[in-house]
Amino acid sequence: MDFVQGTKFASHEEFLTRLKHYGTDTLTQFSLVGAEKVSERDPLFQRFKYQVLRYQCKQGARTKEKSSKNERPLQRSYKVGCPVQLNVRLNQPNSGDPFLKITKLVTQHSGHVVSKENFNLYPEQRRIVMDEVDMTVLSSVTMKLSEQKEILEQRHAGCLMRQDVYNMQKRLGVGSSNGGNDSSRCECVIRDLVASGGVGEVGRNESGEFLFVCFMSVSMRRTLGKYPECLILDCTYKVNNYLYPLLTIMVLDGEGHGMPVFHAFLAREDRHIMESCLHIFAQQFNTDSARCFIVDKDMAEIAAIGSIFPDVPINLCQFHISRAVERFLRLLYVIKFSDSVCSRLSFFTVYS
Repeated sequence: MDFVQGTKFASHEEFLTRLKHYGTDTLTQFSLVGAEKVSERDPLFQRFKYQVLRYQCKQGARTKEKSSKNERPLQRSYKVGCPVQLNVRLNQPNSGDPFLKITKLVTQHSGHVVSKENFNLYPEQRRIVMDEVDMTVLSSVTMKLSEQKEILEQRHAGCLMRQDVYNMQKRLGVGSSNGGNDSSRCECVIRDLVASGGVGEVGRNESGEFLFVCFMSVSMRRTLGKYPECLILDCTYKVNNYLYPLLTIMVLDGEGHGMPVFHAFLAREDRHIMESCLHIFAQQFNTDSARCFIVDKDMAEIAAIGSIFPDVPINLCQFHISRAVERFLRLLYVIKFSDSVCSRLSFFTVYS
């Protein structure tokens, strides 16, 4: 359809649609620089909105020189004085329906390169209307920013910059670009893990206070299913900024190597919190296959295991017993025992 000087439009909506197609075909990004509205009391307002519309190329009139002499080296502008213009006016003939008409159209660009690549980089061309899929992609903290950018470009057949993805995440309040909202980011990770076939849960009490976050990947569940006989449980410290203890459960594979199959960050080493985590863990395999637990004589751990796995024997870790024996002997006697003597004594303590 023609878009030349003298072209008529039956409504403002039709004009905008035709203008968008014309801009895409000619690689011209028009910017509205002036307008005169139809009075809201006028019956023509709903149909035409404006009496006069004045557009120019995005890279049109240069910025005005200012009296200030201060330099702003980071300030950028598209304006290079391109002469492309478009004027539209509302016509109300005595007979016939009113219409919008192009009264002036200058199409020859000057001062900048007209190309598909440059056209796609205009901010107006990089704006997308996000749907639920886009929000899921932007909320994922397991994806790199470049991967999110590539997916959004394919879905919307457009061109985006990394800054665009950053800005969309900031508006949604998600992603690493939003700073340190670790609670929401943690819940996003758990959702992604569960969606991929893993297990994850964030535990809170009735007042919303954080208690724990536990998780198992698909490979962890698979490993647990293969080697459920011997379960080794212990807590590790100083592994995160919040100083939450990290509860880990390991199994021994066919070659005697320890393989982690469950992790949980605990608000504190409380028996009831551990029971909640172990209850989730027990749902992931046949507990009748478990032959023993190995712990380091932490009474809260032992009580929690006894509550969730009442028929599974609990053994103490030989390494921790040996360390305890060594500390006791070196405190009890003034003579300093050698490491070999302590090791032999601890061996008889364990197996006698």
